[in-house]
Amino acid sequence: KRQDPNDIDKLFVLGEWKLQAQGAPQYREVMRIAYEFRQHNAQQIAFNPAAKPSDSDYGKLYLCFGDNGNAPNATELHDPYEVGQDFTTILGGVARIDPLDPSDFSSSQLGERGLIESPNGRFSIPLDNPFIEQPNREAILFAKGFRNPLSMVFLPDGRLVVADVGQHAFGEINLIEAGGNFGWGRREGTFITTYANQSNGQFLGADASQQYVPLGTESDPATVYRLRDPDGTNPAFQPIARTGKDADGITYPVAYYSHENNRFEGRSAIVGGATYEGFWAEELRGLFLFGNFAWDQLFYIDESEISNDQIPATVLQLPLVNRTGSSADFGQIVGDERTNFRFGKDTYGNVYLASKTSQMLYRVEGTPRFELEAKSLP
Repeated sequence: KRQDPNDIDKLFVLGEWKLQAQGAPQYREVMRIAYEFRQHNAQQIAFNPAAKPSDSDYGKLYLCFGDNGNAPNATELHDPYEVGQDFTTILGGVARIDPLDPSDFSSSQLGERGLIESPNGRFSIPLDNPFIEQPNREAILFAKGFRNPLSMVFLPDGRLVVADVGQHAFGEINLIEAGGNFGWGRREGTFITTYANQSNGQFLGADASQQYVPLGTESDPATVYRLRDPDGTNPAFQPIARTGKDADGITYPVAYYSHENNRFEGRSAIVGGATYEGFWAEELRGLFLFGNFAWDQLFYIDESEISNDQIPATVLQLPLVNRTGSSADFGQIVGDERTNFRFGKDTYGNVYLASKTSQMLYRVEGTPRFELEAKSLP
């Protein structure tokens, strides 16, 4: 049973501002979402910069929503109400809307534009959204199954990538497909979160049993696991396979890394990312960069491996040097092991890192260019 919806801890408000040459700016509220818990709330919003006026994605706003946070206490399950798998709510999902005020258009005019008015009358819902007018499905949902989709970025060809922060063991890079289910809170990476001892069926509460799901082939039998029941108790046996007649319907990440949420392991919340297209580090062209924003690592995969073929890409760590040419991690460059950074790009495709800790903006440069500049330093 979910908490009383009137017991609100946080509100997410999406607003539109119109700046005028004269007079005060005008504000219009577009959307308001209530959260019962404090963590994993609304995250990034973005338009597809590759969309052209003739494209159906032009002017459509994407919004990332977390699963509403951890359980009320440590003895209960994380995502205790399975919000990540509840398609009647946008929490734990990526939404897609047309944010412009629909009041200037009639229903038929909106229909000609491929839209219907939202229930609150303040924005429109694209008719090509995957769950439009489906029973027990939220119409503005574009994809589902996320814990904390902290950041999203559009690849140069317009495909959407979301970095989802894991709970127990893995941070994910996901290539978003319309209508996709990305697994939380039953999956992390290519592992099942069972909350059950696989030997004796003992319920583990908030402690997770991470069981690897082999890729398999259509002729392979499904593997049987003990999984939590919907009420979080009495784990039941369930056959699961990633291919074939028993395919589980989950879209697995294109890349992921294991983490531990503590400073000693040094890897935790994933953040992404950017495809390098610029000239300051030409040797990085074609690589998709992402990282561990809580601490200091930078990672990369080849963009050619970003494909939902169920085979995760090889994740490599990007080595860094400081201004003296010595090997360094990003924490040493920032001056604090908790770097708390995000990615950005300029119009030429050069990549930058913005650190909340140092309140500085850093440009990613290639070592050949760096060595030439470093020699001119006093």
